[in-house]
Amino acid sequence: MNGRGASPRCARSLRRVVAGLCIAVLVAAGLSPVRAVSAQSSGSGVVVIANGWSAPDAGAAAPLAGRLDGVMLYGSTESLGAATVNALGRLAPSRIVLVGGAAALSADVEAAVKSHLPDATVERLSGADRIDTAARAAALAPAVPQNRPVILANGWSPSDVGTAAPLAARLGGSVLYSATNTVGAATIAALERLVPSQVIIVGGEGALSGDIDTELSELLPDVPTQRFAGADRIDTAVRAALYGNAPTGRPVVIADGWSTPDVGVAAPLAAALGGSVLFSSADAHEARSHALDQLVPSEVVLVGNSVLTDGLAEDLGRLPLDTPQTRITGADRIEIASEAALLAHGRILLSRYDTQSDPAEDRSKVRRLAATQINGELLDISAFAGRDVLVWFWSPF
Repeated sequence: MNGRGASPRCARSLRRVVAGLCIAVLVAAGLSPVRAVSAQSSGSGVVVIANGWSAPDAGAAAPLAGRLDGVMLYGSTESLGAATVNALGRLAPSRIVLVGGAAALSADVEAAVKSHLPDATVERLSGADRIDTAARAAALAPAVPQNRPVILANGWSPSDVGTAAPLAARLGGSVLYSATNTVGAATIAALERLVPSQVIIVGGEGALSGDIDTELSELLPDVPTQRFAGADRIDTAVRAALYGNAPTGRPVVIADGWSTPDVGVAAPLAAALGGSVLFSSADAHEARSHALDQLVPSEVVLVGNSVLTDGLAEDLGRLPLDTPQTRITGADRIEIASEAALLAHGRILLSRYDTQSDPAEDRSKVRRLAATQINGELLDISAFAGRDVLVWFWSPF
């Protein structure tokens, strides 16, 4: 038995029942804040597109999307993919940022974006290498995020990039890359422009050696530097999730820690939800279980087809039974990114609504509507534009 009176196995069984809840939705005509926000925000968003098979581009793009209050989509070298085209049509962004050169997202992909959204501004971020591309993303308009944290990772270490991106997205900072033993000219120039409030190094000295610490202290003598290096990538992600003013009582997004594309999707989604990112693993993990206890998530969003393992299920089984869970899956990484982007976009719109029309109304339930599951499928918030919504949940216990 656990501290809440139910064994992990029993709790998991109950969760599977919860996943099959019969949900009835009553929609009544009338003016609602959802309609007002949707109307005002249509066509005003930002979409960042990266190659879903390029870990460094996804790692640079994820915090950029979070910083621009936007969402991230994936394409391949030669094609946007049907799911991304569909998402672009529904999001109708006014600005699109392509991250990576023509070898990552070809000229045909850029042409397809312009063809589908002729009124949108399309720009491309491309550097001489992954370090330069990340530096350019960090400095992108509307404003260079000066006096904000900079997260430094080895651009050739997918797991460290996967930890750095969610942390930067949550802190409103940027990700920069370096090689193992030297910061590099492009990253040095970016650090001088950014004037960071602090530099957080992600990874042990096998990824970024002690020479990096020395170089940073000489370059930025008045800027504090610290390093996150856990026993493994799960532990390192936990340290990042709990760092600073960790957003307790907010959503927690969990992705397969060995799937860089899923982690890349999770980072801007967590930024839109105002939450943190943790990684799944095959076995239960003490550090992750501790983090879930500390964060007290208002909901859990599972990203990817491989995220839900027996180990993660055991850790989730220790959460209160009424903690909502949403799972985002798809036929491939492009589709998964598209589903996450639509969810994030709905939450961004809702976060801009700050008028309380009825003090007795429970707005938190309305906000959670965008992440509700019906038979395992995401509920599209756009379907409720212009309506007041009441949701009933039924459970046999």
